[in-house]
Amino acid sequence: MLVAEMIPDEEVRVLFHEWFRGVLERHGVTQARAAFDLGAHPGTVEGWARGQGVPRLGQFVRICFLYGELPSWLAELCPSKPDETQGGSDRGGGSGGSEPDLGLAPTWPARQM
Repeated sequence: MLVAEMIPDEEVRVLFHEWFRGVLERHGVTQARAAFDLGAHPGTVEGWARGQGVPRLGQFVRICFLYGELPSWLAELCPSKPDETQGGSDRGGGSGGSEPDLGLAPTWPARQM
């Protein structure tokens, strides 16, 4: 089964919408400024903020790097697959918890504006 089939589009759309609105609020950024910074059309960013769509992967990654945030729900949506070379333990020797080690820090330094 493909990951895309395991995660309902509606769930991703709602989770992204709530996270993105929070990112804009926490950073005091308007939708127009976010559109400019991301090189996106203002109407597209408005749609993301209203929950009418989600960005493509490249734009999503830009948002994460630009504002220094990675959504906590992302790891929960990704199925974990044991690394066979390490006897089924989490890759990278994580904390031993149930969350997979994605090799990403939960927060990144925000880009200076």
